Amino acid sequence: MLLALTVQPVRTGEGKYNRHTGEYEYSKKVPPISALGIFFFFIAVGFIAYLPSWALGTYSGKFWSTQAHLFGMEGVADLELLECRLFGICDGRLKWAANASTQSRHQLKTEDEHLENECEAKTPSTDELPRVQDQNLILGTDRLFTLVDTYSMTAMVFCAVHPPSVALVCGHEGGMRRTLLCSYNYKTQTFHRETVVRMPTKVLDRMDRVNKFRFSMTSLSPPKEQFQSDKGGV
Repeated sequence: MLLALTVQPVRTGEGKYNRHTGEYEYSKKVPPISALGIFFFFIAVGFIAYLPSWALGTYSGKFWSTQAHLFGMEGVADLELLECRLFGICDGRLKWAANASTQSRHQLKTEDEHLENECEAKTPSTDELPRVQDQNLILGTDRLFTLVDTYSMTAMVFCAVHPPSVALVCGHEGGMRRTLLCSYNYKTQTFHRETVVRMPTKVLDRMDRVNKFRFSMTSLSPPKEQFQSDKGGV
């Protein structure tokens, strides 16, 4: 036995009976409820399509539970190349510090209204600092160094006679921490001040406290041969 099934489309809404054809004629006008549903459907589709781009822009380029390290090198480094060497990719996350040292330069940031009075960092200066009049106080020629802080994701350029190896936070100024960059003399077990810079206050979260240490306000004295060479002696 064969069964033949005919599927008729089901139409909803108000219909008008046509006596000539014997069928109901339905209006093609979309009900208000259906139009409202279509409107919200397109809004949801647009939001879902925009969601990956929003998540990528919000969470990309940020670090969570960053390890705090200080990397130093002689000379003025290229930030893009340096970031590529440190993290494997350059995403513009490493910035110059706005007011960390005497070589730092900044300007007012006017891109957004709520940041109108804030400063943004510029490329540091490479000009030499004024030299003291007393030649006996000159312990050597100042050199430029670059210091990178992976916790605050900033880099600074400073002048010093010797490359410092230790950062000692010993005060605060203008909402930032005053930090002494020191070199170490293993013979006398003394930290010698090379220069003073400023770091963000949050660096204290990743620093250890020390009970005592031997400290000298003067720079580490260079060897006698180097001192005579800097002065033009034999």
